[in-house]
Amino acid sequence: MKRTVLAIFLLLALAGVGLSAEFAPLVPAFSTMGTAYDNTFKSTLDNTAKSLRTLAEAAGISWFVDGRPPQGMIVSVETYDARMGTGNVSAANSIGHVLAVGSAARYTGEAYLSNLYFINKTAADNSVIQITLER
Repeated sequence: MKRTVLAIFLLLALAGVGLSAEFAPLVPAFSTMGTAYDNTFKSTLDNTAKSLRTLAEAAGISWFVDGRPPQGMIVSVETYDARMGTGNVSAANSIGHVLAVGSAARYTGEAYLSNLYFINKTAADNSVIQITLER
């Protein structure tokens, strides 16, 4: 019985050495796994509605990555309330959804984000927002 156990142990040990020589260890290859993109930026709004794309590109963020626009975004408001909407967003006419200072929200949808505009809630407030685009 002892010889059988010893023989099995030796056989498994030799097989393990042989198998380990056949397989190379996995080394992270980030060039093939994808590239990380810095998609977070800060923007100061004014009294003219600007598209999300315009704000991103003004901050040096590419709108298209690998041929695709962002699929979602997280927005937070740092100073003064802001407005956002997909149409005739205006501080003077109180048109657009209010984003309160200190709040954060996540929105998704390629078409929605492509048509999204931001502006001050109140004229001349110069709201500061922070946005992270999701790829």
